[in-house]
Amino acid sequence: MKLDTVTVESLSVTKTETLPKQYNVASRVFHSLSFRIKGENIIFDENKKMTSSANSLTFVPAGKVYSHHIVTPSEQIVATFSTKENIGDTFEIFTLPAHYNIGQLFYDLYNR
Repeated sequence: MKLDTVTVESLSVTKTETLPKQYNVASRVFHSLSFRIKGENIIFDENKKMTSSANSLTFVPAGKVYSHHIVTPSEQIVATFSTKENIGDTFEIFTLPAHYNIGQLFYDLYNR
């Protein structure tokens, strides 16, 4: 993910609660960056299997087809956005220490 200088053209932020279920996602025209508040989610793309759990960030690039399995009841804040520049085409999951307090930044973004 390349974020040196990025122009965000559109942004939407939602908070979701999801029960265990398997989802298949078609190609989308926007990226997403989500903060998982609780729960576990497994994402499958054409090449790999990735696990997202509480206190993690997940980047899903635009244009990708994937599936995900919500393993346990989950809650997340999701920012969907488009950018003028190409910021990458690889799924990425970052597990963060609690003291980073990224969750508060996502709550602040959601509340605005």
